Amino acid sequence: MKSEGKDRRIRRTRQLLHEALISLIQEQPYKNISVQDILDRADIGRSTFYSHFQDKDDLFRYGFEKMLESLTRHMNNPGQLEGSSHIFPSLELFQHIQENHKLYTAIMGGQGLEFMFKYGQKSLSQRIQRHLESYHSDRENLSIPFSILSTYLAGALITLLQWWLDNRMPYPPEQMDAMYRRLALPGVIEILHPETLPDGANPI
Repeated sequence: MKSEGKDRRIRRTRQLLHEALISLIQEQPYKNISVQDILDRADIGRSTFYSHFQDKDDLFRYGFEKMLESLTRHMNNPGQLEGSSHIFPSLELFQHIQENHKLYTAIMGGQGLEFMFKYGQKSLSQRIQRHLESYHSDRENLSIPFSILSTYLAGALITLLQWWLDNRMPYPPEQMDAMYRRLALPGVIEILHPETLPDGANPI
């Protein structure tokens, strides 16, 4: 019981620090935010902060990884693909981000974009690759390796998400997803050889 209580306190402290950082990012550039700003906003002592994180970048990475975990759960939810002919649920990602746009706008803005490309693209690429491999196991006959294909799809998706948020989401998730697929689908189909896919399935 003591261990569970300690774990809850740790999670609560980290959540408070992360929420403080996110609220500050929405008010000023990330580079201008100091650890003291975060401490003042969260009402947490300096020694407590450094018992959890090395610096503000470490806290940012923690929050970003939590965001990716949320995306991963959304992508890996078995119910997400029921009734869908698409292997990679990009529509669900657009919808998820619209529902949480304040958080993503804060994280992807300014310095956050650098972290998004450094950490987010790699993570999304790995997840896209696993989705594609689950529907297409014949790697030897592909003209372009899965690793390159998934990196391309992840990079294009992140760039579109950034544009969408920067422009205050002028199009609904369904339209953004349709444009993303229209841009990416022709080349992907050619690479994956659609005759090897399950009936009615699209490669993204």
